[in-house]
Amino acid sequence: MNILKFNFRPKVFSINGKEHKIKPNYVDLILSFIINRMINNSDIQYGYVEIPSKSFKKLYDNYWVYISYLIEIGIIERKPYSMENHSCYGYRFCYDFIKYIQINEVILNDTCDRNTDYKEIPIEDQAIIDYKIIQQLKSDFLSAEIDTTNIDKVRIENTPYVDAKKYFYNLIQLFKWKEGSNHIYFEFKSNRLYSNFTFLSSHYREKNIKLKGEKVVEFDISSSFPLMLAVYCIRVKPIIINDYDFKEYCTSIKQKNFYQDLTILLNRTKDCDTRKESHDKNGNEIAKRIFAKDIVKSLFQIFLNGDNNRTPFIEGYSNSFIKEQFALKYPCVYEIIEEIKSTDQQIYYKLSKIESEFIFGIIEDLYNQFPELKILTVHDAIYVPQSYSKKVNEVWDKHLNKLFTSLPGKVSDNYEEYNDEDCFEEIFQMDEGDESMDTQQIQIQSNSKHLYGKYYIEDLEFDYDEFNNDIEEDDWI
Repeated sequence: MNILKFNFRPKVFSINGKEHKIKPNYVDLILSFIINRMINNSDIQYGYVEIPSKSFKKLYDNYWVYISYLIEIGIIERKPYSMENHSCYGYRFCYDFIKYIQINEVILNDTCDRNTDYKEIPIEDQAIIDYKIIQQLKSDFLSAEIDTTNIDKVRIENTPYVDAKKYFYNLIQLFKWKEGSNHIYFEFKSNRLYSNFTFLSSHYREKNIKLKGEKVVEFDISSSFPLMLAVYCIRVKPIIINDYDFKEYCTSIKQKNFYQDLTILLNRTKDCDTRKESHDKNGNEIAKRIFAKDIVKSLFQIFLNGDNNRTPFIEGYSNSFIKEQFALKYPCVYEIIEEIKSTDQQIYYKLSKIESEFIFGIIEDLYNQFPELKILTVHDAIYVPQSYSKKVNEVWDKHLNKLFTSLPGKVSDNYEEYNDEDCFEEIFQMDEGDESMDTQQIQIQSNSKHLYGKYYIEDLEFDYDEFNNDIEEDDWI
């Protein structure tokens, strides 16, 4: 367990007329224990993490003295024991404490686990990446400057409250990266490159990390996996480019409206569902709460990459709801998804392969043009020093426009057509006039080697952090 130093001073605290000496090291221990549980627990509601008394007793016999003291001085709050649900006490940090606290020291005990999983991925689904590029990226990663003196507190969306879980998590990650040695994480696995930088939220990446003394700027792919799914569909079934529904699917992606369009579709259908009607005491129908885009985004990713038997319910609707609607709107894409799942293959590996090879192709191009450039990566995004923003933007747009032009459908005003007669064949590795590719899978060729847990419907918040160990909250943007 990582111990955060809160810089408390020794104090005498009285309970029922009996005095107890409060020792700073035990305050640090108990608060760090709560933080550890908060960070690693996905089932958090309204900021409370439930901790059984026996867990505290294993930590320290007289924990209750410190809990009482911390509640008394406004450091933590405790949710009462529920006789109805027989749940244990829940603990959260008080708003004012989180708002003003600054942690200047973290004693790190948890090291980074290193493992690779190439053996778990079928050979045909393994991304082919030049090892020299990985090594250069590692050198850039190790050269980064990490600021742990000014760590912001980010608010929970649409509320005035500080996201305590996000703050403590990112604080520890920053200290791990700065400490280095056994706390450095840099591994290529599951077709993606992971590092300490990957584990940071986007706000902290841009705020607390520098390259060559400069803050970094981000370039990312909007709706990355829906886009890569379009590329994959054409590779396995080239004639799909003539399908009207597929053209509509690609248009939605190219105009950066995919999740917005899907949200509108689900909410429209949901609003017409008479089975889910509810009424107040006067018999008036209660308006249904709409799905937020973040909820729809997570539902889509669970449908795409998750286990169909793991069906979360939101507002009374499960995974089957989005499956039905997606099948009606994009039947040709739905059929390909279901065909893959029916053979127990992982769509995630297939799409992450396409995504990584595309991103690393851009990185290789950038290194060739600007050998002195330093780059940090996060799956579908790259970060570069601000002074290189204009130069990198030209290369980034060239690659992305080329990919978008290769897809059917209308091109967004944000993109220019990439005029290249061989564009389609180059992107999808197809030979002109090869009719046999209508039915066979085309193998890619490469010339190089939220804060409070899963769901809480009342506030329409959704944060499915633990959905997949290989999936981050930013992966799906």
